[in-house]
Amino acid sequence: MRRLAYGTAALLLFSSSTPAAIITALSSSGAGGTTTLAIENAGQRAAFTATFTANAPIDIHFTVDGPGNYSLAPPGGSVSVPNIFNAAGARMTALDFDLVGAPAGSQLNLLQSSNLPPDFFSHLAFKPLFTGGTFSGPPGISPGGDTGLRVDFQIAGSPTVAEPIDFIVRLTPTFAPPVPEPATLVSLGIAALTAGAWRLRRRLM
Repeated sequence: MRRLAYGTAALLLFSSSTPAAIITALSSSGAGGTTTLAIENAGQRAAFTATFTANAPIDIHFTVDGPGNYSLAPPGGSVSVPNIFNAAGARMTALDFDLVGAPAGSQLNLLQSSNLPPDFFSHLAFKPLFTGGTFSGPPGISPGGDTGLRVDFQIAGSPTVAEPIDFIVRLTPTFAPPVPEPATLVSLGIAALTAGAWRLRRRLM
């Protein structure tokens, strides 16, 4: 039986008195891959999976009916359920989550990741002003691998913010440079030897 383990980074100075509001619409875009989306937990959680097929962002578009506390999480809410899949052919070494177009004062307050081997991110960190977060560190997600990630966030409101509120959570992957295959290394070695021999011959002529 596999033991569940989690990594969590939380902003503790977070108001729980923000009035409850709900997600009214979800969609996605971007060249990074494909998603599945659903609204759960009485409208306060966006359940998602993201399959990355390219080194490019995926945008999750939210419409909410007011300021409040929301989550972007695996189906059911637990990071023991994989929701990030790597189909890009290279190891994913980091994944950034950023609030884009949200009202001033909006911020992430929780980053949570599965620590189940063989694929997981060992380091979680908030960005300045808590407008984003980064999952990184070894081992990362191998090609064909997966992991579970969750972010919770607060969307701020003010008399000048029109409702409903539209914003994006942008997921931006970082992939390790591809490692040359042995046949490619042999070809490069032969090319280097040929070039060296040609230069030596010119010096001797």
